[in-house]
Amino acid sequence: MTLMKKLFVTGTLAVTVFTGLAFGLGHSAEPPAAPPPRPAPVKGAVQGPTAPVVGKAFAIAPVTTDLQRRLIRSSGPDSAVVVLMDGTPLFKDPVTLNIEAFDLAGLRKGLKSFPVNKGTSVAHFEVHYAFFTDASRDGANVVNLAIEGTARAVGFVPTSASNTTHNGTFAFENLIGPLKDDSGARDAETAVGDERARAYLVRTPLSRVLTESAGGVVDICPLLDGQADEWIPAEVDTSVRAAIEKLKLAKGERLTFLLNIPKRDLKTHERVVNACQRWAKGAGLEYWQLRY
Repeated sequence: MTLMKKLFVTGTLAVTVFTGLAFGLGHSAEPPAAPPPRPAPVKGAVQGPTAPVVGKAFAIAPVTTDLQRRLIRSSGPDSAVVVLMDGTPLFKDPVTLNIEAFDLAGLRKGLKSFPVNKGTSVAHFEVHYAFFTDASRDGANVVNLAIEGTARAVGFVPTSASNTTHNGTFAFENLIGPLKDDSGARDAETAVGDERARAYLVRTPLSRVLTESAGGVVDICPLLDGQADEWIPAEVDTSVRAAIEKLKLAKGERLTFLLNIPKRDLKTHERVVNACQRWAKGAGLEYWQLRY
């Protein structure tokens, strides 16, 4: 399985690719994976600790809202924390780990600061690499296994690490920057809309990290046929527009779209991008990211 790369969105292109890679650094032009199954909604204001822990090459944040669960791969009601790891400084060369930069002791201490129901609380992992990172296939696998094992030793149920390689200039410090501002940390990020389309205002620091500071997220619920030219039912189109309008975002703010599209062909991506751009532009907003 190869390491997927993340394509940043800069106005005309907006796709984030997720993968459950555990075996190295590579690149692929495959379509993005489907978003995780929708968990049961989290009602009301969040409870428990909301302060993230930031270490030398990692940040740990509690998973507290339904929106965050929609944005994290393989998430669900038992999702407790997400670990963001900077993979770039972890390698001295393709086959030599930089153990000091790894800071497993700090990671272990940070994980212990969060409440855990042993055997139930789930920990998620996102390892971020700059495009030029000099890591071997086995080296990336070792990183994944080490952080997953550290969480398991503390009592969490670890998921397989998701690895992202960034095009262009990448700075982990910038990625996790929103975690240093606790404004909105206890917001419930409640959805508006209906059973066909739900929209969320991005309020919490973790959601700002996961969306790269989008203003809102539109979750289009029905399974859609990406192989058909007329692939958006009229009632879905109406619900999407209405949900976006209910967000009352300022003009020019960014939107991330989540869709379920199991049937695809070579034209699917173009169809989906065009639709999302149309929805965003119609509301005076910017199309930012797409996940399906």
